[in-house]
Amino acid sequence: MKKDEKQVLVSGSWYIVGNFLIKAVTFLSVSVFTRIMTVEDYGLYYTYLVYESMLTAIMGLGFAKTISVAKFRFTDTFHDYVASLAGYQTVLAVVFGIAGVIVCQVTGMTAGMFAAVWIASYGNCIFQLVEQRFIIENRYVRYIAMTFLNNIPQIILSILLILFWKKQSTYVERLIGHVVPLIVLLVVCLIYILKKGRVHRQYLHYSLKLGIPTIFTALSATVLTQSDRVLIGYFAGEDKVGIYSGVGTVGSILYIVMLSLQNVWIRIFMTHFAAGQYQEIRKKMVGYVCLFMVAVFGIMGAGRELCLIFLAKEYRVGDILIVPLCLSWFFNFLGCILSEIEYAAGKAMYRAAGMVLGAVINIGTNLLFIPAFGYEAAAYTTAFSYLSVMVFFLLVERRVCRTNAYSVSFLGMSVLVMLSFSVLIQCFLDHIWMRALIVILYSLGVVGFYLCIGRKHGQK
Repeated sequence: MKKDEKQVLVSGSWYIVGNFLIKAVTFLSVSVFTRIMTVEDYGLYYTYLVYESMLTAIMGLGFAKTISVAKFRFTDTFHDYVASLAGYQTVLAVVFGIAGVIVCQVTGMTAGMFAAVWIASYGNCIFQLVEQRFIIENRYVRYIAMTFLNNIPQIILSILLILFWKKQSTYVERLIGHVVPLIVLLVVCLIYILKKGRVHRQYLHYSLKLGIPTIFTALSATVLTQSDRVLIGYFAGEDKVGIYSGVGTVGSILYIVMLSLQNVWIRIFMTHFAAGQYQEIRKKMVGYVCLFMVAVFGIMGAGRELCLIFLAKEYRVGDILIVPLCLSWFFNFLGCILSEIEYAAGKAMYRAAGMVLGAVINIGTNLLFIPAFGYEAAAYTTAFSYLSVMVFFLLVERRVCRTNAYSVSFLGMSVLVMLSFSVLIQCFLDHIWMRALIVILYSLGVVGFYLCIGRKHGQK
């Protein structure tokens, strides 16, 4: 076990380094795109991504998520399982493509726009299969290489088209730069998957049974995360969507941190869960949460300066939103680690129900507060929605799964600490030195807690 954990930590370290290197380039590109695209076109592009994310969630049927569990069930035929998922995914994509052509003819929808959404969604689905396979197999070099192919070429091509083609709007040029590399990546992923395994019908029932509930999870998560932009565009205009998306991208540095840490956590979690070692999960979860809390302290505390560095002048008016947006990522993080219990325990419908609840709360509060208080309200409603989802998952874990793998008192305390930190940062948003002092004090407090109390508390 110790040898396996050491291997996971080594590969996990590479996941973190690789993700940061790749995502850092992606993040730095924000400062370029916010300067070469109009605020309206920037907002339109992010509105397009909402629809792409939704179609990806529906078309994906939750297949990619089943890979982490199937690895331990179909040990000898795992390659065939992944290849079979790719085959099912391709058939489904063809069905969606035919349906889309019919819908375009009947409704007069732009065929080019549907084609972009369709091919990008299909590419995303196949890429996720390869991505999840590399993660569960600890193939960190290949994972980093594939992630590179999924991000960097899109950025480079989009910038070149916007700067030198200049025959379309910056929105269209950015969209073309986004879709074309995905087509190449789609071909590469299909060749790799089908070279390793063969398609069999025998896995269809298992993958559908485990995957279909996650459609609601993924779709609801997309709605929860992205409905803000749609409703902001409706009530306030695409320029406000651009501002909100720009600041949201700065806050999404925490997503990079969360994704990198999850690549390490999921392997450790599944290993202990499969062996019924819930106390080990409880112990390691304390350090996992504390580490992410320190990251949130840093990004939230320096959020205004990050907006100043990476966003064009027109977007900086939204820097007051960095606190609630970072708070959203923290609640999202806690919800994710709680929901893994439900998925691994075969209670995926509870996970889906939690995300549906969050989506409904987010849409409802957005409809209520955006018209009354402006687009800024969307950041606070999102934070509240993720907090609601986290509480729901915690109740399910305690009342349904009953593994006692997580400490309720510790999670509650971490939420209170983060809320108090957020209030202080928002109060001293115009005082950089006070914010720096608050970040240092809270970070030292969390680290001190983990070193002195955290490990002992996790063993109880």
